[in-house]
Amino acid sequence: MPLKVLYSSMATEHLDAQAMRRLLAHARERNAARGISGVLIYYPCSGEIVQVLEGPKPAVLALLARPRADPRHQRMVVHFEAEIRERDLGKWPMGFLSASPDADEPDSEASREITLGARLKQFIRGAAPSGATLH
Repeated sequence: MPLKVLYSSMATEHLDAQAMRRLLAHARERNAARGISGVLIYYPCSGEIVQVLEGPKPAVLALLARPRADPRHQRMVVHFEAEIRERDLGKWPMGFLSASPDADEPDSEASREITLGARLKQFIRGAAPSGATLH
């Protein structure tokens, strides 16, 4: 059975749009190769990162160990971890949502068009976000 994990952490440094694009490109490639799907939410004002991961249990647990050992993360908390029957995020090796639209963010235009909550619901349902440039 696939495993779903929801965790949060605090970034030790601000991630600008370029850094976020690099991080997402790497995560998407790595996750696709390991059969992992997920979504990352970044709160630029506070530096909080919230991530949902789904996939084969060994692969998800191995990936979850990375931020725990990464000095760029602090105060990591796992909020939810459970085996699931079906994936909710099966179409995305790594979706991205910015919690506060900002000209500095990679998909600021899409963020202005639709609220974070509505976009997250779309990701969970597996529907492509309207107007999203990064999904």
